[in-house]
Amino acid sequence: MGSGYMGGRQEVYNKVSGEWEAVDKPSYKKTHGCLRVLDEDAKKLKDITDDLMANDSEEFGGKVMVLGDLTDFLKEDGSEDKEEDEETSTFWSGFNGALSKGLDALEQWLRANGF
Repeated sequence: MGSGYMGGRQEVYNKVSGEWEAVDKPSYKKTHGCLRVLDEDAKKLKDITDDLMANDSEEFGGKVMVLGDLTDFLKEDGSEDKEEDEETSTFWSGFNGALSKGLDALEQWLRANGF
């Protein structure tokens, strides 16, 4: 299941200019599972994603999707050996553990793990 987070503006990311641009005709939309967060938490998450985009050429703006599909991914992927599966499980366990403690903890965990 995917989740998203919403703020008060509707924007799209322009890959050419690297800037967020307001949509022409914004409108209220159903949340369909989107998260409602405090402004300061939304700002922290934006700061984290802006930092990722600034420092990783493969990261670019758009939609944030959080999927709980790790178990399915590991079952479907027969090419990974056991050690890599354990590393993946360890990574997501750490990520989820940090996230459960809040965005500050997640940011610290990401930095401590080289992100």
